[in-house]
Amino acid sequence: MKLNVILEAIIGAATIVGTAVLAPILRSRSSRWGATDEEVRLAIPGDMLVPQPQSQLTMGVTVGATATVV
Repeated sequence: MKLNVILEAIIGAATIVGTAVLAPILRSRSSRWGATDEEVRLAIPGDMLVPQPQSQLTMGVTVGATATVV
């Protein structure tokens, strides 16, 4: 019984540490999912509503067709 409690505490602590270490890394990669460097730098509608945001999220999709087909 006591071994289970110790094991659960170790797993819980490892989960917390893993989340604290990996969250910033994964957030930076996923905050620009599919967007090019140019797209991330572009101003988009609504940017002026929050002049200095605490974070930014830009996602993009490449469509292999012309605008008229889409």
